Amino acid sequence: MSDTKKTAAAAEAASLQEDMDAVMRKYDRESATRIWAGKPKIVISVVMALFSVYCIWSTLFSTAALEIRLTAFLGLIVIMGYLTYPASKKHVHPNRLPWYDIVIMVIGAAAFFYYCFNYSVLIKTLTSAAKMTPFLIAVGVAGILVLAELCRRCVGLPILVVVGAAIGYAGVMKIVRGETLAAPGVLALIAAVVSIVVKEGLYWYTIAAAKRIRSVSLKAEAWHHRSDALSSIGSFAGVLGARLGVPILDPIASIVICLFIFKVAYGIFHESIDRLVDRACDVDTVAAMRKTMLRTPGVVRVDDLKTRLFGSRTYVDAEIAVDGALPLRDAHVIAEAVHHELERDYPDVKHCTVHVNPA
Repeated sequence: MSDTKKTAAAAEAASLQEDMDAVMRKYDRESATRIWAGKPKIVISVVMALFSVYCIWSTLFSTAALEIRLTAFLGLIVIMGYLTYPASKKHVHPNRLPWYDIVIMVIGAAAFFYYCFNYSVLIKTLTSAAKMTPFLIAVGVAGILVLAELCRRCVGLPILVVVGAAIGYAGVMKIVRGETLAAPGVLALIAAVVSIVVKEGLYWYTIAAAKRIRSVSLKAEAWHHRSDALSSIGSFAGVLGARLGVPILDPIASIVICLFIFKVAYGIFHESIDRLVDRACDVDTVAAMRKTMLRTPGVVRVDDLKTRLFGSRTYVDAEIAVDGALPLRDAHVIAEAVHHELERDYPDVKHCTVHVNPA
């Protein structure tokens, strides 16, 4: 391939990536991250790398109390999170961190770091909940609210896996410990039903958009909504079981939901890896493309056909054989016809290269 063609292909791939990023920012909250470029990007990358190193050190080598490590970790998570996620998709601008996000980030991080640095004193003085002062309560609430806002900004496949693990672990532990549920009221059942209906509705709305643009990330976001619905089903089963005197329904439902979520998460992960490594189209699609090419007037045979998936689009490289006695102009017309036939019958084909061989 010539340098001109390589440059054109790289420009086309970059354009496609920009289009995909724009679509993902529109539909997928996790993809709507801040845009850092130039020196700010380098600084942010270094900060993120140092945070990863700290996490490894804190987990493997630190001898500090768990509470100190946890509050320090949450304080750093608040900083990393607000450097990454804006308040909404409308607030994504290159190299921009709004003043209100800086204020929220500082308040949240300061709240957790306050407990981290004063843990030794607080653990000695706060021997009971009654000794909590209004200031300490305010600091704790501020940290929790800032962290909750950060969680609102970032959801996706990692959350899907974590939710599945948490639900399954809780279910197993309830069975192992023989825990029982206090019989809740009818209001809890109503709340569970409403949650199931709302989250399932969000699932179908999001999955429809994911199928329309063939987005794996948006599909993961849809299944995040469904995982919430499944969690609510588990809650409904637990509440109903407690009211009927069969509390074991709750952990059983949790385990079943856990396995189901893991199955879905594996499927999404597998599909994402396939697209990441430019996997070819499935056998049926390739066979259908061959038939489309062979029915084009002037095509004697298909010598070679290669396909690869790039995101939600398909790239095709084909070699066809035509009558060797045809003039170059006529052979080119046949190749153009094959090109147009493929792009017409397969809308996902972004680019098609057709090479002509003499029959």
